[in-house]
Parts: sequence; C-alpha cells; structure tokens
Amino acid sequence: MQSLVPLLIPAIYALLAIVLLLKFLRTRDIGFVWLGAAIIVWPLASGFLGRVLLDRTLHHLPALYPFSLVEQGRMALGEVVFVTGAVGQVIQLGLFLTAVLYLSRRNRRRSLQPAV
Repeated sequence: MQSLVPLLIPAIYALLAIVLLLKFLRTRDIGFVWLGAAIIVWPLASGFLGRVLLDRTLHHLPALYPFSLVEQGRMALGEVVFVTGAVGQVIQLGLFLTAVLYLSRRNRRRSLQPAV
C-alpha cells in the first residue's frame, strides 16, 4: 500500500486539472483558471522552486534572496525555510480568494436573473 502513495499524488493532480479544465471550457468562467492556479500550479511551482533554492544553498552555490542570507550568516536556514513557507501560503490563499470572488460573482449574477 505504501508504494501506491507516490503514484496517487500525480494522478490526483492530473484528475483535478482535467476537471477544472473541462469546467472552464463549459462555463468560460475565469474563476476556474484561478482555482487551478491555486490548487495545481502554485503548489507544484513553489515546491520545485523551494527545493532548487534549498539545494543550491546547502551546496554553497550562489542562491537568490533570502537564501543568500544563510550563506552570509545573517539568518539560520530554518528561519528562511519558515518565512518562505509562510509567504507561499499567503500567496496560495490570495489565489484561492481571487478564485472564490470570481466564482461567487458569477453565481450572484445568475441568481439575479428572472426564473423562466
């Protein structure tokens, strides 16, 4: 059972991407694109970027700010990882909020139309 977990995660991401894409193509509501950015694009991109920057820092290669502060001894690695993780969560919540606002605006317009 333990060997199935690494296979399930990409499958679930792919399934979510397909469902959001189909829903967007059917409704043309930009809120589903924002939701895809919050659920799929941002976690994958931030995880990849975080691993690359952390690896560069651990191998004493030139890194971007704030990882360069670790090389200079101005911050501990744990502090940088915590701050970048917290900022990443704030960005993800902003993407979620944008998606919810777009999707709720669409539902509000639909509820104001007269019933047929």
